[in-house]
This record gives sequence, C-alpha cells and structure tokens, in this order.
Amino acid sequence: MHPILFKLGPFTCYSYGLMLAVAYLVSSSLAARYARRIGAKIHQDQLANLFFFTLVGGIVGARVLYIAINWDFYSVNLYQILRLDHGGLVWYGGFLAGFLVALFYLWIKKIPFLETADLVSPYLALAHSIGRIGCFLNGCCFGKPTHSIFGVYFPNRLIPIHPTQLYSSIGLFVIFLALLQWRKRKRFTGEIGLAYLFLYSLGRFGVEFLRGDSLPVWSGLTLAQLISIPLAILSGALLFIFRQKKGQGLYDNEIDFPVVLPRGTT
Repeated sequence: MHPILFKLGPFTCYSYGLMLAVAYLVSSSLAARYARRIGAKIHQDQLANLFFFTLVGGIVGARVLYIAINWDFYSVNLYQILRLDHGGLVWYGGFLAGFLVALFYLWIKKIPFLETADLVSPYLALAHSIGRIGCFLNGCCFGKPTHSIFGVYFPNRLIPIHPTQLYSSIGLFVIFLALLQWRKRKRFTGEIGLAYLFLYSLGRFGVEFLRGDSLPVWSGLTLAQLISIPLAILSGALLFIFRQKKGQGLYDNEIDFPVVLPRGTT
C-alpha cells in the first residue's frame, strides 16, 4: 500500500490521484482513436471533454453519496469532507452523477446519446479498472480477512485480507475485453451501454461478499448489492427484449434515441 508515491517540496503525488489521471488519459485516448476509425458523430475534442466532465462529476457524486451514508462521522469531522486521499467514494453515486453530466453535455452539443454510450462504455470499464489499482495503492475498498493464498497484508492489520480492489480491477478489465468483442455483434444502438451495466452489476454484486468496508444494510446485503440487483435485472431484461425484436426500431444501428427535453425547456 503506497498512498503517497513521492514528494517534491510542497507537491505530493498521491497514488489514487495519479491512477485517476492515467485512467482518464488512457481511456479517452483509446476512445478517440476508435471514434476516428468508425467516423463517429462526436469529435475528438468533444470526446475528451465528455470524459473529463464525466470524471469530475463522477468524483463529486461518489463523494457526496459516501458522505451521506457516513454522515454521523462527517457531521463532527467536517474538515474530512475534502480529504479524498483518505478514501471514501461510492461508485454508484459517481455513476449517477457522471451519467447526468454526460447526458447534459451531449444534449448541449446535440450528440446522439445511445450511439456515444456504445462507443465509450468499453473504455469506461477500462478506466474503472485502472482506477481500482489506485484504490489498492491507497488502501481503501479493502476486503475481509482471509487465510487463502490470495490474502494480502495491509499496514495496521495483523492478518491478511482479500485484495478486493484487485479482484474488481481484473473483473473490469475482463468486462472491457468482453465489450470489445460484443460490439462486433451488436444488434441495436445502446446495446453495449446496457451490456456494460449488466456485466458490472453482476460483478459488483459478487465482489461485495468479500468487501470488508461495506456493511450490510438489509437482509445481509450491502447498499451496492441492493442497487446492483435491480440494475442487473433491468439492463438484462432490456438486452434480452431488444435482441429478440429483430428488425424493430432499435435493431437499426443508424437509429438512436435523441435526448429530448419538454417543450419550453432551454
């Protein structure tokens, strides 16, 4: 565990922040290259902005949800709210906030939403995979104690624990590779975005059983699991339904759902 990689005078390089930067640069670059290859409607600079704004919005949303869940602590330790180097992000909060930011940006730029979701989803999985390495180096999102061969000793812990950060990182990288193959056989616009949600929800539900920092909130299930269940069911059902409706609406890859706001909205 190396939360601080090095210091140069007043500058401190935090491993978590560095991995977030690497995740942004790698994923946005690969997405831009693919967008150029297929002649996507979103331009390279727009794609870079989309990733950046989504990242910032996601971090804010993830932090807000974490603080809300742990308000008893933060209400008496307000100075800790901005200490991201101490960990404290909830991915589903980040996903919701990032999604809304991305939706608004695409609407402003008049860029098709579902087509863009298909384009960026594999690279979001890759970015998330890289970010989880930052979690491992930072020591957050840790697992339960274990005596298996996979156990890792963390500072201030007497017994090894599951490196759930690495489990998640590997799982997300597998999802990234799976989505690259899936998009070669997609039947409708928006399919890759739904596939990303479906696969991630299943993986997150499973890894939560090994997390040591996630407390059960209902029937032995954590908050992340309670969110994963309906998300997996909904995305899985939509995948099944739309893939079965051959030649109807969504099967035309040139058709996309526009982002529509009520009349009178500016």
